[in-house]
Parts: sequence; structure tokens; C-alpha cells
Amino acid sequence: MTESDNVKQPIEVKLVKQLVSQSVGTRAQALGKLTTLFKKSDFTEIQFLKIWKGLYYNLWAQDKPILQEEISVKISKLTLIFKDFDQAILYLKSFFITIEKNWPSIDHHRLDKFYSLTRKMLASGFDLLKKAYLASDHQVLSKFVNVLLGTALNPEKLKTNGVVMHIADIYLEELHKSTGGAVEASHLNRLLLPFISYLSKTDDPTAIKRIKERVFERLATTYSPFGKKDKYYLPKEGISDENDAEIFPTDYLVLSKLFLKVASAKSTPEENRKILYSLNRLFKKAAEALEELEELASNFLDENNNMVGVDDDEEDNENNQDQDMDDNENEDEDIEDEDELENQDDEDGDEEMENSEEEDLSEFEAEDSDDEAMLKGLQDSDEEEEEEEEEEEEIQLPKANIKSKRVEAMKQNVKNNKLKTTPPPKNNQSKENVVKKTPIKQNQNKKRK
Repeated sequence: MTESDNVKQPIEVKLVKQLVSQSVGTRAQALGKLTTLFKKSDFTEIQFLKIWKGLYYNLWAQDKPILQEEISVKISKLTLIFKDFDQAILYLKSFFITIEKNWPSIDHHRLDKFYSLTRKMLASGFDLLKKAYLASDHQVLSKFVNVLLGTALNPEKLKTNGVVMHIADIYLEELHKSTGGAVEASHLNRLLLPFISYLSKTDDPTAIKRIKERVFERLATTYSPFGKKDKYYLPKEGISDENDAEIFPTDYLVLSKLFLKVASAKSTPEENRKILYSLNRLFKKAAEALEELEELASNFLDENNNMVGVDDDEEDNENNQDQDMDDNENEDEDIEDEDELENQDDEDGDEEMENSEEEDLSEFEAEDSDDEAMLKGLQDSDEEEEEEEEEEEEIQLPKANIKSKRVEAMKQNVKNNKLKTTPPPKNNQSKENVVKKTPIKQNQNKKRK
């Protein structure tokens, strides 16, 4: 290919080749050129589709998560650099066409980065609406809604329901992040029209359920002033107080009538009609609950929207504070008086304790003197008994001595006379037996020999 052929190529074609280059540096340079190019030139829808083909494969080729995030941020921020809002809408429309066309070919390894890109592009679309609203270009809202009706939320052109379900998950969340809930009720109703249209035409029950739960039921609970949360709600960082609640100024009555009108249309399928009727009842109840809240609030507001009885309440609060101070002082004085009485009672109690102790001591001393007297009497009586016993012993001792002398004299007489006594036989028979026994033994001995 010659240099003249390169010059003849359209600029979008050269950009696409650079965006899908194998060189990381070339891809990064091509992405940087888009910023200056979009500020200077205008492009048609076909040219944007070619550029988006290059951007799609540029992100496809990037495998590192950090670089994927950087590329997604750069691509989404390009939406806000156009001088003409129509160019920005075409850029956004080309994205939804491209992502819907290539969604079936995205494998699960690359699905997360295209989820992230879709979220960022939707958020940039809401930022574009905010910028256009500040510039008093209210037609951008209709153009944005038409983009969704003709691309991502058009059931007749969709090949899969992946994009629809993901947009249903993040739609209200990204809208609140971009606007902070400062959206007029009429504008919010128009932003919800693509989902109502989808419910009236699609035959996909999964997408119907997802839109019902993640868009409309969430709008009537999580993003409502009723203090409720939908069953798929996840707490956000930095939103922990009730004052920071996420609320949209929703016209529930208008939406309930809109659901009823769409449900009663002849072209609406029977299964879809049941869902729309249920949403009609849900939003009708929400409208009634909102009226009750408004009536309750009106009781506290005057014609100038000032709180009724605020000054009186402040004075009452001041008086109550003064009364509390006086009550506290009186309580302190009462406490001091009670302390003094307690001290006096303690002193009187101490004196009574001392007197009672002295009386107890005197009683113990008297008892001790009585005990000593009793002990002395017992000792005297014991001494008298001992003396009597000693006298009796002295009287008995001579008698014992006389007896002992007699016994000794008799023993001496026996020794001197040398008396030899033999025990007499018991009777005559015994003597004869004694005499007879000896010969018998002798005869027996002879026989044995």
C-alpha cells in the first residue's frame, strides 16, 4: 500500500486500524487522538459505528484489570466533550448498537469489563442530560429516551436479554448518582417510558421479572420516602443515616394510570398484562401513602411553609431547662441536708456505742469479781477437805503398823520352830489305792519281759 492510498483513507478507518493494533502504545495513542478529533469534527452515525468497532476491540484486547478500567473511563468521558449534543447522542446510540450486536460473542472471562463499560456509558448519558438541562436544551431528554427505545430496550431488535437485564439493574442507581435525586417527576416518568414500552411488547419472562423488580418495585421502595428497601438492595458506602436516604420525587398516581392504560391495550400480551396490573395496584397504594404523608406534614406547616409552634416550643424548652436547673439545685440542697443528718446520726450512734461498751465493761468486771470470790470459796473448801483427810490418815496409820508387826512375829516363830507339815490324805481308800498300784505295775513289767 502506497502513501497516496493512506491519504485517501477516511480518518475513521485509520483510527480503527490504530485502535486494534497489536502494539499497546499505538492503541493508547489512537485513543488519545479521539479527544481532539471529536472536539473539531462532526461524524455521521456510520462513522461512529466504525469508530466504536475499533473501541470495542481495543477494550477486548486489554487483559489487565487496571488498564481495562482506565480505558473504560476514557471511552465514557468522550461523551461529554462534544460541542453539539446531537453528536453526543449519536456517539451514545452507536455504543448501544455495538454492544448489543457483539454481546452474544462475549465470553465469561471478558464479561465484567463490558459490564463496567455499559455502566459508565449509561452514567455519562445521564451526565449529558444534566449538562443539557443546565443549558436549557430540554430536547436532549427526548433524544436520549428515543435512543433507548430504538436500541437497548427494543425487544424487536435484541438478540439476547443480557444488555436489558444489566441496564435494569443499574438504571436507577446511576441516575441517582448523577443527579442526586434532583429530577422532576415529569422527567422521571419520561425516563421510565422505555421500560414500560418493553413490558408491553416482550415475550421474555426473565426480562419482565427483572424490570419489574429492579426498576419499578425498587422505585416504590428503596427510592421512596416510605423507608422501605427492595429485596435486592445493597447498602452503599457513605449512606448510613436516614437523612442521606435515596429518594426520587415520583408521581405515583400518574405512573399507576400509565400502567393501567398500557395493560388495557389490545396489543399487550396476556402475561404482560398481569404484570402491568400488579404494578398499577402497587403505585396506586404508593400514591395513597404519599397523600397521607403530605397531610401529616401539612399539620406542622403554615402558609409560609414554616413549622407551626416552633417559637412556642423553643420557649417551652427554655422554661423546661430553667425548671430542670432549679430542680437540680433543690436536689443538691436536699442531698446536702441528708448528708448532714446522716453525719449527726453517725455521731449519735458512735456515742451510744461508746456508752454501751463502757456498761458492758463494768458488767464484765463485776462478773469477774464474783467469779474470783467463788473461786476463793471453792479453794478454801478444798483446803478444809484436804486437812480432814490428812487427819483421818494419821489416825489409821498406827493400826496398820500394829498389824504388820504381828505378821512379822508369826513368821519368825515358824522359822524358829522349823515346822514341817505334810498334807494329810483325803480318806482311807486313797491310801490303799496307792499301795496297790505299785505291785500291779511290777507284774505287768514281768509279763512283758
